[in-house]
Amino acid sequence: MNCFPLNPFNGSKFDKILPSSTEWQPSYPENQTILPANDTDLLAKKARIHRGKSTLQETTSVYFDYLGCLQLGDEEFIKAVNKVNLLAKVVCKSADSLTDKSLLKLQQHAKVLRKLQLSSAKQMTEEGISLLVEQCHSLKMLALNAGPTLEIRFAQALSSCAQLKKLDLSFIPSITDKAIQIIAQGCRGLEKLKLRDCKKISDSSLVSISQNTRQLVKLNLSGCSHITGEELGSSDHCFFPYLAKIDLSYCSSLTNLGFQAIMGQTPQLRSLKLNFCQQLAPAVLAQEIGKLSLEKLNLTACHIEDSFFKHSFFSLLSLNITSCQGFTNEAFQKLAQTAPVLEKLNVGFCTQLKGKSVKALASKLARLKHLNLSFTKINSSCFSHLAALLELESLNIRYMKENFYLYDLALLLNTSSSLKHLVIDPSLKERIKKHLKYFHLLY
Repeated sequence: MNCFPLNPFNGSKFDKILPSSTEWQPSYPENQTILPANDTDLLAKKARIHRGKSTLQETTSVYFDYLGCLQLGDEEFIKAVNKVNLLAKVVCKSADSLTDKSLLKLQQHAKVLRKLQLSSAKQMTEEGISLLVEQCHSLKMLALNAGPTLEIRFAQALSSCAQLKKLDLSFIPSITDKAIQIIAQGCRGLEKLKLRDCKKISDSSLVSISQNTRQLVKLNLSGCSHITGEELGSSDHCFFPYLAKIDLSYCSSLTNLGFQAIMGQTPQLRSLKLNFCQQLAPAVLAQEIGKLSLEKLNLTACHIEDSFFKHSFFSLLSLNITSCQGFTNEAFQKLAQTAPVLEKLNVGFCTQLKGKSVKALASKLARLKHLNLSFTKINSSCFSHLAALLELESLNIRYMKENFYLYDLALLLNTSSSLKHLVIDPSLKERIKKHLKYFHLLY
């Protein structure tokens, strides 16, 4: 895949899609420091440090990104921590070389520690983490994703963190329903919870979360293959009054009844992900989603039919129906009428779509900014309609091989004033290199 930034201020309009000097590189935040991996002393010295807002301007946080963690061990980590007076935040993107020795050092700051991220800390023990966490009474954010084996001992320690707002225990297969129940009962103020790929949890965890963490805004249960959702409908006092975002992707045991039960308890839901939930019936999907006022919807590889497009999506800003089959081209054209404020649309691999769909979308979706047409059978003649999208910023046209003409692409690039990013496949890139003259003719 090749992604090029389109720069309307370049001297050559062809530079919009093929920079002449350097390949496109992803940008990084200006304040991000890439820590060197070949100098351990410098590694510790250059841990990213933030200044607090107190009058004394105390150093309050240490940050190690992925590159900075390449050769990060206990000694280097402790050196960085020693340079901090009142440590409130610790972020280590990959703590796979750290042990309980680093945790012992952090205990000195436990009373003021508010944010702790130790991802992939597989060499740490449950006891070591528990001894630290149970002293962190001011902790508001904890991320131990892809970490060590954590069970009841850890859950009991964490339950004392009553101020905890964000928790990420993704990719920790040892987490059980009992552990989640203890955490939910102790950390009732949770607002964001990630339990991605926690394979041992089931409906029991979902019930405990709904009964105890009523402030929850975001919940990620992606890959939790034992969750059916049905127990939520048969248990008392289950409700998510403020839940705005839920991810149920790859929940292979989720049933139609369970999905209906979950949707019935989430009146404020604005974002829904159901990637690869292919077991859900198209009619149930259409019925339940049609009741919601969603802003973001991801149905990648789900089964949807014409009935889905009969509903109104007046608040929908982002829709991903990659690899969704089963609906007709004519039904899809109704989306342009029922989702007037749509800004992001992904229809990659939807091979049944035709040029008429693009024409309908372009004429109605005036706010569309991001469009993915990759691996479709739509031909390049549709580009003339896309020029009417005055706010279109990015376009993905990888492997659109159905009657693809370079002239159509060149015409689009020269008539669209808003397009900034174009994603193309290597074969198209080579075709463009061989036919530069077709682009220069349009100057």
